[in-house]
Amino acid sequence: MDDIATHHRTSSHPLVDWALEHKLKTIGYTWLGGIVGSLGYQWSRPIPTSLKLIHSRVYAQAITLGALGGMAALEMYAKTLDDVDTTPPPPSPPS
Repeated sequence: MDDIATHHRTSSHPLVDWALEHKLKTIGYTWLGGIVGSLGYQWSRPIPTSLKLIHSRVYAQAITLGALGGMAALEMYAKTLDDVDTTPPPPSPPS
């Protein structure tokens, strides 16, 4: 995938680079982890099964929205790194 925004981006963290390159996978894995984790938590509570499923979906949705916000912040941070890397140095004063 040749995305202009991620074409020359590199950071000191390989996990950040992977997340920026695979945004949808990152969000999907976050949702899946949220569903599994919240189902595990809900199953330990003495409430009806229908409520367990509803609560798990709502918790996973909130986690996913948080991941989307985190991905947007990460994208903005990476953009500032790109701007710093591509800004030409100021001209030196004449001597």
